[in-house]
Amino acid sequence: MLGDEKELEFFKYVPTVWDDTKVIHGKVPEYAVIARQSGETWFVGCMNSKEARTLKVPLDFLHAGKKYVAHIYSDDPKVNTRTHVRIDRFTVDASTVLLVSVMANGGQAIRIVPAKSEDTYPLYKTNPIPISGKTDEELGLHSGGKPWGLSIFPPLCQ
Repeated sequence: MLGDEKELEFFKYVPTVWDDTKVIHGKVPEYAVIARQSGETWFVGCMNSKEARTLKVPLDFLHAGKKYVAHIYSDDPKVNTRTHVRIDRFTVDASTVLLVSVMANGGQAIRIVPAKSEDTYPLYKTNPIPISGKTDEELGLHSGGKPWGLSIFPPLCQ
């Protein structure tokens, strides 16, 4: 039945009024990552064009010292629903940098809410890769004006 897909829960939470909007990074016409806030909830949208890529999404716009739950909705052809969207949930905070893999012409939606004491979602972790020996600037990565030092995460565009 249309509408039974669990991932459609996302639309139940999307507001019509926003308190804040932040452009995390992007490259016209290749990709964009935008965060929007309504109350204590943040929504992050990652939009992609013709090439699959991995994007770094720093969550430094969240309040420091506070835990959140990230509800991550991503394209996954293996999911047996009409929309083929996987839902992952992780505990995150302002120091978290999400690694968002997006398919060609795909995207990802993330809803971030303050964690409750009863939440038991795993802490988001990334798997470091070998240090490239180059700074993000030398690799052409945009980090929102904040220094990343040596790249230990996959580059924005693979």
